[in-house]
Amino acid sequence: MAPQSELARLPTGGRPRRTQPDSQGRVGLDEGARVPKEDVVVTLTHRGYVKRVPATTYRPQRRGGKGVLGAARVESDFVEHLAISSTHSDMLFFTNHGSVFRLRVHEIPDVNRQAKGLPIANLIDIDPKDKITAVVGITDWAEDRYLVMVTRQGTIKKTPARLYSQVRRNGLIAIDLDEGDDLNWVTLSSGSDELIIATTDGKAVRFNEKQARPMGRDTHGVRAITLRKGALVAGFDIVRKDAYLLVVSARGYGKLTPPPEYPSHSRGGAGVAPMAATEREPASGGEGSGVRPGGVAECGGADRARAGRAGWTGRSRRGAWR
Repeated sequence: MAPQSELARLPTGGRPRRTQPDSQGRVGLDEGARVPKEDVVVTLTHRGYVKRVPATTYRPQRRGGKGVLGAARVESDFVEHLAISSTHSDMLFFTNHGSVFRLRVHEIPDVNRQAKGLPIANLIDIDPKDKITAVVGITDWAEDRYLVMVTRQGTIKKTPARLYSQVRRNGLIAIDLDEGDDLNWVTLSSGSDELIIATTDGKAVRFNEKQARPMGRDTHGVRAITLRKGALVAGFDIVRKDAYLLVVSARGYGKLTPPPEYPSHSRGGAGVAPMAATEREPASGGEGSGVRPGGVAECGGADRARAGRAGWTGRSRRGAWR
C-alpha cells in the first residue's frame, strides 16, 4: 500500500468533479427515455384486456375486406376501443361513471397481434363496477389543448387537458354526472373546433366548441343537444378541415358526407337527419379522410380500410354496406 504522503502528490487532473455520488440510489432517469419511439395501436376489449402492437401490424385493405386476426378469440369478449398513439405518449382511460386513469403507453404490455393482452385492472385501480368507455392518447400537455367530454344524455364539458396530466393510480374525477347518465365519449380539441353529435333517433347537431366554456376538472357540464323522448347520444366527433364525415348505421351502412352538408347551429339544438334510415336505424358519427383504422369485428378481426371507399353521398342518402 502506498504511503499517504505519496498519494497526496498524485495529480488530480485540475478539474472539479463532474458527478456526485448518491448514497440513496436516486437516479434522474426517465424510464420512457429508454423506450424506442414507435407508433403503436392500443386495444381494449369488452372484458378489460389491454395491449399494444406496432401500427405496421395492420395493413390497409379494401372496403368490405375480411381483415386480419387482431386478437385471440375469447368467449363473450371483443375489441371495444382502439387508439393509435406513440410509446412516448400518455394514455387516458375514462369510465362510464366519470373517472379518469392515466398510463404511459410503454407501460401497456407489448404482445403479438393474436394475444389477448393483460387485464386493465392489473395496471390501474379501477372499480369493478366501472367500465372504460373512452381511451385518449396525449403526446403533449400544451396550454391550448382541451378534453371535450359528451355523455349519453347529451351533456358536454370542455376542460384544459393539463388538469389531467397528474392522475394518480387510483384515478381522479373527470366529470360530475347526473344520476343515470354515463360518460361515453372523450376527444382532444384545440379550443375552437367544430363539433358534431349524432343521436339514436337519427339526428345530428353541429356547433363550435367555443359555445361550451372551459370548466374545472370535477364540474358538471352544459347541454349539448336537445334529445327527443327515448333518444340518447349515439356518436360524437370533431369536424376537421378537408375531411368528410363518416356516418355508420347500426346495421353496417356507411357513407361519407362533406361537412357543409351539416350547417352549424347553436349548442343545444335538436339537429338534422344525418342519414336516410329504414326502421329508424340508429347511427354513430366519426370523421374519415384518407387512411384510418376502420371496423373492429366482434369475432376479433381488425379491418383497416381506406375511408374513401365508403362512398361519397349527400346527407339525406342511406350509404353503402360497410
